[in-house]
Amino acid sequence: MSIAIALVPSLLFGALSLLLGAFPTDIRRQNTAVMVGAGAVSLGCAAMLGSPWSLSATVWGVACGLMWTGGQVFVLWAFRAWGVSRTMPLTTALQLLLNATLGVSLFGEWRAPGALILGVVALALIMLGAAACSWQERTGPGPTAAQRRDGLLATAA
Repeated sequence: MSIAIALVPSLLFGALSLLLGAFPTDIRRQNTAVMVGAGAVSLGCAAMLGSPWSLSATVWGVACGLMWTGGQVFVLWAFRAWGVSRTMPLTTALQLLLNATLGVSLFGEWRAPGALILGVVALALIMLGAAACSWQERTGPGPTAAQRRDGLLATAA
């Protein structure tokens, strides 16, 4: 059951890009809708799981929520700047890259013989795949140079 609950954010985030593209509006309203939806899901999960409440957990939850909201604003900005089809593969690959790098540097992961080399090769293939997924041929109107720059900065932030 806990694995299924852990998959909920990934599934909802994947559907998020489709929903935000179907209902275009300004970034402020989109971010508000995302926060309300995420808050409702988190409260529902807390009620179903009977999570204990404490001041420490509440403070950490609010801090994490504020950081997540900041990241969400950048993702919505990238959606607007250069589209969902470029933003989603790159944000996913960058999250995997950052999580793996933090796991190796902070928690000492990949200590087995050959694990570091295999992990770096896997991360390079993931980044290559993300770049290939977001590639667009020059057959139609695409984003301008300024939109590509804004989208890349928002995705990397």
